[in-house]
Amino acid sequence: MARRKSGGPRELFPTLAHAHEWLRLAACVKYVDGSWVSGIVLQPSIKERKTAKIAWQVISEEFGDGDLDKNHVYIYHQLIDKLGLGGRDEQGEAMQGDQSGFDGSPIDQGIPRCWAAALAQQSIGLLSSEFFPESLGFNMAYETLPYHLLVTSHELRELDIDDSYFALHITIDNPHSGHAAMARLAVESYLSEYEGESQKVAWRRVQAGMVLAEGLPTTPWSPIEFEKVGSRYRPRAVVPAPTRAERDVARLFLAKSTAARRMHCPSRLRVAGQTLEEWLDPTSMTPSKSVQFTRALSTFRPLVKAGDIEGSRLVTEMLWGGRMFGAFSKSEVTIVKDWVAGLAPRAVQRGVYCSFAERMGEQGNHAHDQDNHDHQPPVFGCADSTARMAPVWFASLVLLDWFPLSPPRLASSLGMSILRVIRAQLGFPALHQSDDICAGLDDFGSGEGILGLWEIGEIVFGHHIGVGDAINMMPEYVRDLLSLREQPYREQALLVGLSLGFLGLHRHPSISVSVPPRHLSTLDRIEREQREALVECVELFKGNDKWRKDAERGMVLAQDIISRTLAGN
Repeated sequence: MARRKSGGPRELFPTLAHAHEWLRLAACVKYVDGSWVSGIVLQPSIKERKTAKIAWQVISEEFGDGDLDKNHVYIYHQLIDKLGLGGRDEQGEAMQGDQSGFDGSPIDQGIPRCWAAALAQQSIGLLSSEFFPESLGFNMAYETLPYHLLVTSHELRELDIDDSYFALHITIDNPHSGHAAMARLAVESYLSEYEGESQKVAWRRVQAGMVLAEGLPTTPWSPIEFEKVGSRYRPRAVVPAPTRAERDVARLFLAKSTAARRMHCPSRLRVAGQTLEEWLDPTSMTPSKSVQFTRALSTFRPLVKAGDIEGSRLVTEMLWGGRMFGAFSKSEVTIVKDWVAGLAPRAVQRGVYCSFAERMGEQGNHAHDQDNHDHQPPVFGCADSTARMAPVWFASLVLLDWFPLSPPRLASSLGMSILRVIRAQLGFPALHQSDDICAGLDDFGSGEGILGLWEIGEIVFGHHIGVGDAINMMPEYVRDLLSLREQPYREQALLVGLSLGFLGLHRHPSISVSVPPRHLSTLDRIEREQREALVECVELFKGNDKWRKDAERGMVLAQDIISRTLAGN
């Protein structure tokens, strides 16, 4: 702001055209906003469920808590539509992020780093069951307010462009009660489940996710700082801090400069525009200049060939037969050799992540992962008729959980209704009314978490159970039915119908007798909010006969499953 007030130019968007291009190219990332933890509740272990719900609360707010006008993807879509920057369908409406050509760009005309970030976010969401702690670390890094967001919001306003999407992220990601705080709480909750060496391994896996996030820029380009030179401004060169090897060599050249005075006068070599004598002049040599000289030498062939000690004349001239033999001691030559060797491009080493996170093999078979896989099915401590209903109870709670894996498709009226169903099942209160605000940490301030249908089911059936175990113990015909959830938008009508058919399950006499009285009001609220949202889904397609028939078929299937299970078939 000081630079701008003194007359400096905009540092992200020089012109309106630059802003439009930036917004268009960034769309591939913005249309998957929140996807990195979209699958966090798909299959958590018993230990992970409380943590998963904290992280999922972040994503629920990213998706507007069921209110389309608050959905981040929808807000960005509206911005792109308003500015006419996206592709258009046959009706002239802007294409959403799940449609080919949505960004209005010719094939392969996007920004690679934006696409890399978008793919990484989507992949983390899809694989969050296996990489649970990594997704938490990724979430904690991404929910931390970056500097460029402040610049973006400020300069868009200057250009008279609606900055609501960016301003929203500045406020909602705050570290006191917003997403940054919630992401941190999720990590703390996860680590609290482990002790000693297991906790250290868990923390390293969280760190791995953070590093991945930090290495994925999400913008087409970053702000450029300017400096005033005379009456004009020019981009300020960003000089990275010297590495340890650079510091060691720079100190060596600085120390040698006095002894080397006037020794290089005959040399006509010019390194970065200066002769060796000018570089090594002790009257002007400083620590900063010695670093500049070291960096200039690093790319000056044939004196220095990155990674090639024997091929670098700077080194061979220090050895026997070289013109600088004896001017450098053995330890000093070693410093130069190490520096030259370290200049080689660093290849990505396979196995670094597995070694750091102590995960052996491609899929990871460290003992820490075993929490996600119970080897013996649980034995429920309740009557036979009630125990038979356990698989159905838990099956009814995972029918819709694949919908959020596609944020662009979820950013619709149907998606918001589905999201409200999931919120209700998880125990979150309805927050989709226009006069409501986001809850932030309010729901988790006590540290006790939120009671949803899964937790009530564990109380009813007398056993804590992971999602994977619940699915594995289901009858085959139920497991076959659950495969439909892997294509949520294709099978949307059937899944909605199934959810409607299972609605009264917790009030069935064989189950309700085992529900503690203090939880009955919670069950009533959850059922009411589920029913309202599911009815909204049906109303959206009231003129579509095929959709309605598929939904009706789903309801019949659900009721048939309940009957067969009670009969022991």
